[in-house]
Amino acid sequence: MWGSYPAPATYADLMLESVIADKKRLRALVRESRAARTPEEITALAGPIADALERLVERLSARRVACFLSSPVEVPTREFLRRARESGLEVLLPLPKPEGRLEWVLDTGAERQHPLLRVPEPVGEPEPGDALATADLIIVPAALVDREGYRLGWGGGFYDRALADRDAPVYALVHDDEVVDAVPRETHDRPVAGVLTPNKNFTVTS
Repeated sequence: MWGSYPAPATYADLMLESVIADKKRLRALVRESRAARTPEEITALAGPIADALERLVERLSARRVACFLSSPVEVPTREFLRRARESGLEVLLPLPKPEGRLEWVLDTGAERQHPLLRVPEPVGEPEPGDALATADLIIVPAALVDREGYRLGWGGGFYDRALADRDAPVYALVHDDEVVDAVPRETHDRPVAGVLTPNKNFTVTS
């Protein structure tokens, strides 16, 4: 019917293209905003966010937590990780694999930079089996999170795959100004249970 011309896109296709473009634009804006933060501003957040994470761990009676090694422009996690090691709390850290999945390593304080992704990663042997299933609380990075708990990630899909069908509560960790009214959503996107920032921590109510 259409000869050599492609059939017109459906409304669903057009909407998906718009969502993907909006996500890409927002990620670029967040990267620009984060790059403008000074190291001193980031360092000042370490204590408050560690306090907030410790309170959450205590409230949930978590014995094993999944977290991540923050990059220089993210909300810092290393103070929390240091306190966790001192208190004996086990923390799993993600190890990105080439096929887009995450393995998990128990935090010992040893880290290196991923040679391709240029992000910090833990040094150590990955835990066997589905290690993330052993976590009582999962803390994940994000670019933005909205007030309904929908998270805008960085586009690699690592956490979308890792978090599918998890029972443990998932909390996103972002800067105060990265909690917004709404983020673009695709059909596979699922809300997190809560949001942690240095000053605006909240649990999502459904």
